[in-house]
Amino acid sequence: MRNLKARLQWTQPAEEAFIHLKQLLARATDLALPDYSLPFHLDVSETNGAVNGILFQKKGGERQILMYASVLLDNTEIRHPPCTQLAAGLAKIIQKTVHIVMGHPLNILTSHNVVAYVNSQIFTMTSLRQQRKSKILGAHNLLFSHEGINMADRMTTGPTHDCMRKVQTEEKIRPDLETEHIPGSEVLYTDGCCFRMEDGNSKSGFAVVRQEGQRIEILQSGKLEGQQSAQKAEIQAVVEALKERAGKEVTLYTDSAYAYGAVHVQLPQWKRAGFLTAGQKPIKHEKLMKELAESLLLPKKVAVVKCKGHDMTGSETAEGNRQADRAAKDAAGYTGARQMVTVEEECQQDILGGSRSPESTREGLSRGKVIVEEKTGCD
Repeated sequence: MRNLKARLQWTQPAEEAFIHLKQLLARATDLALPDYSLPFHLDVSETNGAVNGILFQKKGGERQILMYASVLLDNTEIRHPPCTQLAAGLAKIIQKTVHIVMGHPLNILTSHNVVAYVNSQIFTMTSLRQQRKSKILGAHNLLFSHEGINMADRMTTGPTHDCMRKVQTEEKIRPDLETEHIPGSEVLYTDGCCFRMEDGNSKSGFAVVRQEGQRIEILQSGKLEGQQSAQKAEIQAVVEALKERAGKEVTLYTDSAYAYGAVHVQLPQWKRAGFLTAGQKPIKHEKLMKELAESLLLPKKVAVVKCKGHDMTGSETAEGNRQADRAAKDAAGYTGARQMVTVEEECQQDILGGSRSPESTREGLSRGKVIVEEKTGCD
């Protein structure tokens, strides 16, 4: 009886049998010739960054193997959720088999609703990659099915799972992380700043404030140690606020697109990639980003909400954000006669320096939805 979880006894005879099997599979005589009067079938599986496929036809009650294919996901693809990884790998496998299939009907066995997911707003790759995958996976000769014995993986039965709903959950550092105010929760405002001194050096500060009516209370504020950065100050403010309200329900407001994007978009991708860039180098502010990921798990409930910076409407949110901005500047020692360093300037320096790390990407952020563009730039 087949047991996929059984311990494999790897002996010398087993090693020899495995090598012999690989040699047989590599021989053309062990692969069938295509019959273009019959439809083609493709079984695909994804495991640990590799996508495997078996192309075959059903003839005389048997499966005639036409091709074995295997591809590795690139460093960008491997940062994405499993559903995205499978879609990317499937597109590559289809391209590998196109010289055999040549536009004839191809039945693909998968439990994923691949085409609907790739064409949705939830798809996590750039619009350019999305268009390329959609063109390949939406070809007229492809037919997707969800029941059968997958030779590249294992038996699958039942309906397809909802990729869009699954990715929305997986793309959060915690499943209940919110983007809107949590009713009844305590409201805190966070901000960070950085400015240049006359000698060319920079100073950074952060602050966490609470507003109750006309009363403003500064819960945390301070100067950054070590590297001075507007990005780092904004993230530090969010980390301090999360620690301040561990075990409680809290809504954090920030006017930083960088901090908001890190919390809601990039942290899950960085965790999957081991906090490494596509070039296999540590991401910028690696230690602080790991601390942010841990701190987001501390509150009982948490929402991180993007608010408008320098809002002059006089609303409660605008006033809270203004007070956080003032407290951060006071903590850094800003007097108003110094040049402020913005996140945009830091990102521009990354561009000029050729940085391609995930944190230097531009996020198109809308209320309740996050669209990630994997290109160099920053909000």
